[in-house]
Order: sequence, then C-alpha cells, then structure tokens
Amino acid sequence: MNPRHTFLPGAAIVATLCASLATFAATPSSPERFNRYGDSPMFFEPNVGQSTDVVRFIAHGSRYGLFLTNEGATLDLSRDARHSVAFKMTFSGAAQPGSLSAEQPLPSQSNYFVGDSKNWHTGVANFARVRYSSVYPGIDAVFYGNQRQLEYDFDVAAGADPSQIGLHIAGADKLSLTADGALEIHADGRSIVFHAPIAYQQVNGTRHSVASHFVLRGKDEIGFAMDPYDKTRSLVIDPTLVYSSYLGGSGDDEGDAVTVDGYGYTYVTGGTVSLDFPHTAGAYLKGSAYRIFVTKIKPDGTGLVYSATIGGSKGLYGNAGLQTGRAIAVDDLGAAYVVGDVDSTNFPITSDAIEPANATTAGLVGVAFALSPNASRLLYSTYVGGNTYASRVNGVALDRSRNAYITGFTSSSGLPVTPGAFQTVAKSGEEAFAAKINPSGSAYVYATYLSGNDTDQGTAIAVDGNGSAYVTGWTGCATFPSTPNAFQPTCQGPYDVFVVKLNASGSALSYGTFLHAPIDFNLGPTGIALDVHRNAYVVGRANAGLPTTPGAFQASAPGNGDGFVVKLNATGSTELYATYLGGSTGDDFATGVKVDLSGRAYLSGHVIGTTDFPVTANAYQSTLHTFGGPVASTRNAFLTRLNANGTGLDYSTYFGTRYALALSLALDLKNNVVLTGLTSYNDIPITANAFDKVASNNGALEAWVAKFSFGTTGTCTPAQSGALICSPVEGDTVGTTVPVTAGATAEPGLYIKSIRFYVDNVAKATVSTSGNPTSFETSKSLTLTPGTHRISIVAFQSASVGLTASVTVNVQ
Repeated sequence: MNPRHTFLPGAAIVATLCASLATFAATPSSPERFNRYGDSPMFFEPNVGQSTDVVRFIAHGSRYGLFLTNEGATLDLSRDARHSVAFKMTFSGAAQPGSLSAEQPLPSQSNYFVGDSKNWHTGVANFARVRYSSVYPGIDAVFYGNQRQLEYDFDVAAGADPSQIGLHIAGADKLSLTADGALEIHADGRSIVFHAPIAYQQVNGTRHSVASHFVLRGKDEIGFAMDPYDKTRSLVIDPTLVYSSYLGGSGDDEGDAVTVDGYGYTYVTGGTVSLDFPHTAGAYLKGSAYRIFVTKIKPDGTGLVYSATIGGSKGLYGNAGLQTGRAIAVDDLGAAYVVGDVDSTNFPITSDAIEPANATTAGLVGVAFALSPNASRLLYSTYVGGNTYASRVNGVALDRSRNAYITGFTSSSGLPVTPGAFQTVAKSGEEAFAAKINPSGSAYVYATYLSGNDTDQGTAIAVDGNGSAYVTGWTGCATFPSTPNAFQPTCQGPYDVFVVKLNASGSALSYGTFLHAPIDFNLGPTGIALDVHRNAYVVGRANAGLPTTPGAFQASAPGNGDGFVVKLNATGSTELYATYLGGSTGDDFATGVKVDLSGRAYLSGHVIGTTDFPVTANAYQSTLHTFGGPVASTRNAFLTRLNANGTGLDYSTYFGTRYALALSLALDLKNNVVLTGLTSYNDIPITANAFDKVASNNGALEAWVAKFSFGTTGTCTPAQSGALICSPVEGDTVGTTVPVTAGATAEPGLYIKSIRFYVDNVAKATVSTSGNPTSFETSKSLTLTPGTHRISIVAFQSASVGLTASVTVNVQ
C-alpha cells in the first residue's frame, strides 16, 4: 500500500499521534501492496451476533478482517483455514474494559443471510470510525480508514503524556524497525509494515514538524516517542488521496488545466480526439473528433456534473486538426472561462466576438470562450491573436468583476491592440501579448504586445485585487522591455525568463524583470501565482545557472534539467527565494504553482527517468514506478509543497506509473489540491470512489484527475482568496437559532473590511474587522423560522467586489 499517515485534529488543545497500516508482505523481501485488498471504503459495524461475543466492532476487507474488542484490535490476514495469520494489538497498561463508541454514521448497512433464518442479521449500521475513550489518562485511540488503508490515531490531550502509550503485539514471531523508522511485524513468513509516525503543528500559519518515532520495548511491545511540542495546539492531517480517476474515451485525451470553485467542484479542460469522450445530457457538444473538453467533477470525485466538448469541423486543409484547452478559470457563478488553440476555421464563435474570423494561413490559432454554469451554451467565444499567422493563448485569470486576463503569443502583426496600450506595434515574428476581455466578451478592455526583437512567448498570467496583471514567459532577449528598478533589468540570453506586472489599464509596466534562468528554446516558465501580499511565484524548468538564494532547498541544479521556483517581492525588485527542484538522474519539469495563505507553494510536475526526485517520508508514492519499463524513459507525476521560506519541503510525492504527466494543479479554499494530466497506461492509482475507474484509451493517451487533501487548519480561514461558511454545512437540519461560522481571505493586495450575514438575501448582521487583516474568521448566531432557508455571507474588501459564500439549511 502506498503510505498514508493521518493526524486528525481535535479541539485546539488536542495533539494527535498516528501510525498507518501500510504494507502486507508474503516475505520481507517481496512486498505485496496492501491496497490490493484496500480498494473498498473502510467501514465498521457493531457485532450483533455475526461474530463471537467478545468482539464489539468489525471491519471487512477482501483479504483481511479487523475485530475490535474491549482490549484492543485483532487483524486477521488468514488466506484460508489452513493458513492462519493474525496479530492482536492491545493497549499495554491501559484500564480495562475499554469504552468503545462508533462515530460518523454512514448511509450504508450490512446484511447477513447465513444458515438458519433465525441467525440472519439485517440492517446492521455502518460507521466510519470507532473510538476507545480514555485508554490512558487524557488519551483516546481512534480506528478508521479510507480507500487505501486502515489507520489509527492516539488523541493526546493537553498535559497528557504520549510516552505512556504502548501496544502489545501478540501472534508475532519478531518485531523490527526498518532504516526509515517503519515497524515491521513478522509471522509465518509474512509481515505487516506500519510506516513511521509523522506529526506536525500549525503555529501562526506556519507548519512545524514534530519529530516522532516508534520505540521497541522488548520483543512484543512498541511505544511512541516525540520531541518537545506545544501541547496547547493540535496536530493536523497529513496529505491523503481523496480521489483519483481517469477521464477520457478510446482515443487520445489529455488534461491540460484544472481549477476549482468556492464549493469544491473541479473543472478540467484539455483536448480529446475520442468520439466517445464522456458527455452529459444537455451539455454543449460541437466539433469533429478533435475537440476541446470542459468537465466539471463533484467534490468527492464520484461523478460528473457536466462534460462538454467544443470544436470546429473544418481546418485549413480539410478536416479540423488539434483543438486544445490550455488554461481554465471559473467565476463566482460557476461559469468556466477557457483559452487554448485550434486548427479550425469554423470553431463556434458568438455573434459579438472580438475576433470573429480565423484568417490564418498557417498553424494553430488562439481562442477564448466562456461556458455557462450548466455548460448548455457559450456565453461568448472569440478567436485571439490577429488574423494572419499562428497564435496560441496559454493562460487565463479572472478578477471578481469577471474580466478575463489572457496571455500567449502570436505571429501576426494584426493583433487588435487598444489605444493607449503599453505596446501597440509588433517587433518580431513571434510576440508575447496580454489582453483583458470584458465580462460580456464583446471587447478588449486592453490588448498589448509584450515583445522585443526576437522570439517571445507569454505562458502564464495572474491578477491581483487591484486589476494588475502579472505575466511570465520566455524571451530571446533582444530589446524585451524591463524596468530600471527590477531585480534583473537586463537579459542574459540566449533565452531568458521574464516576469512583468502590467498596471490596471494595461498602459504601462509596474515592473519588468528577467530571472536569468537558463532555459532551452520553448521550455521555461510554466506557471505564476500570487500570495496575499502580491509576491509572485514563478515555476518552470531550467538548466544550471539559476541565481538561487542562500539557504534554498536546492541551491544548485542536481540534474541536466530541473524544476525551479522563484519568489519575487511585490515590486519585482527583490528575489525572496529561488530554488531548484529535481533529482540527479533524469529531467524534471515543474508545470504549475498555487500558493496558500501561509505562503507555501504547491507545485505540480513530472519527471523523466529521475529515481532520486526529493520526496518526504509521508509521500503517497516514494519511488519512481516503472512497472518493468526502462527507467530512462519512465515518466511519473509529482506533487510538492515548499515551506514558506523555500528552504525545505513540507510534502513531496511521486504519482503514477510508467508514463504519467501532471500538467496543472489547483488549490481550493479548504486546502485540497487537484492535479490533472495524461497517461498512456491504465495503471494510475485509482480510488474506489472514482467516477471512471478503467482507462478506455487502448494504448492511446488518457486524461486523469486526482485530488489530495492537505487537511484543515482547525479554522474557517480559506487557504486562498475567497469566502467560506464552515458551519452549518450544505443541507444541514438545524434549530431556529443557528450559529454560523464564516471566514474570508482577501484577493492579493487587499484586506477584509467586514463580513455581512444574510438569510434569504436579507441582511441580518455585520461584523467589522480591525487592523486591515488579509484574512478574517467570525461567528454569528442567526434566528430563522421553520422551513428551508439560504444563509449567505459577503466579505467586503478594501477594493474590488465582495467575496461570497452560501449554504441551504432546513430549519425545524
């Protein structure tokens, strides 16, 4: 099983220590992954006669049974009656009998029809967790699980001593600790591995690891030891895989970009040539085999809300060619804004399009369109980039007024630039550009070239709360614009990374800098993101020579080509940190970046043949998976989180097998990360709750989507710009007095002024802030009448428009 270590926070004074049951092996040298019998969701059921009287709760797997008694837990791994292997774990020195209780009822039930009908048991309730209360003073034990593993926690209250915890293991031939701190339990030539416990705490928004490890206490007992930690604070959840699914048909499909909305729904775009690509009733459907797709996925990954395809049927030389969505954003109403490029002369274009015709004589042409919240129609659609030669739109960002900011490149001198724009004249044969499209899609608010006398491309864009656009890309250097106060105002070449900040009107550069990251032609920066202070984070791939900062996680390039992360201050004058991210044995690409409220950068990417890419001890997948293929050509995705200073990794993991690329990531308000990409095999790790468990590609490319949870912080503060109502939740049944807990995080460069509470669009209360906070959390009790009501909040900012969230509740 891929290791999962979870630390569930209780109240603010609770610390949680956990180990997860990870690997079942026929022999210590021949591991058999535990997920082979862990694909079903874990649930617990009370013993109502389906087991012996001493058993209180039972959990089932396809190759194991878990039996919880007052004394502890028995894990039965027996293959059959002749090959019995079981381990019994009891709490050493604990008070007996234990107090057991089930938690988190599930909608499912179990039924047993065995033998005489008087021994049948029907309607047996299912629960997600079982708690042993006060097994030691101030310490509870909790058993639970997910699609991949059985896990247990020890909840250690403030002042309680975790060193009193002990587990006696009966039925084992031997206990041993591995080099990486895991516990291996041996019996009858087989073994169970408990991966090393991992813990950390959030202190003032910063992650602090708490060192913990197993301790052997004789031949059949283990304990836990922890370094000193703040016992008034809770430990938080380690990353877990929420869902992972394929997305595609029988032809080539690739997931190029992903975003999320304020309610946790995922939106993916890319390109497909599958005639049987998933399509939902009522969703937009246009084009030939080559189409852009836009798919909306439920928060838990169990199904599609919609899946639409958009494309033309005619190309320059007959049928339409490739049509790909390169980037996607979503507004507060759920409308999806997509940009990309198409080989089509009859791509669906709306009547008031800014650029209604594709008159290019060669190559692909850029497009930008907005899809209605239910995906039934195009709100607008336009070609982009001029009317003579090839163009592409690589990036899109939205402001709260639903203006779309785009960047890319064009080989045309006919880009419809606007009067007063920063650069109105093309200088070379391939120009970077930036444009702002109004909410109706009928006009450019501004459109400008961003170029010098050589090849230039814009690859990604972000926008702050004041409407300033931040664009990154690469340039051939000659006369590319920069500003005197920039971190690096001169270009080194032959190709260099640029970062520019356009003012809100698109008429001037607030700053323009180079990063002196040595890059190859057409390779370089792939993503840009802003934190709440308007610091810009740029990622991509670079060769040796990037000017890294003292103390950087990787100060020099470990391989031939590696990922990089650069953090610039708000004025573009200082490099706050710069680091490589890669291994020494292959080639590594960082493809996307998002930043949370604490300034931690989340990166997507992939490796080619890198066997030593840096991963953390709690990685979901700790090694490059080749599945017997050649190492040099093996591609695995990765997900990495850097600490706020760029000096170390909070989390890093491989993901996928043989040929798996991660091309984009998104970060939602609740600290979940969604990845998308492509694979050419059918062995991506897929969860039991996935909406598409089997690849249909028949050897072609297949898109995939995976969601990781980085856990809650114990607060209702959104991980990035947006608003949340944490309590009550959607669909709750409540009384007439409803305590509402809400929070908001401002757009980059702004602060929260107040949060106003509404019931059915009627204002009920307002809570003001002090000190100009970038984030704010508050609670308010509202009085409601019986019936169904909509509770909403608006978080007012220092500028821009308000941030909104809402839930529907049933009042009794």
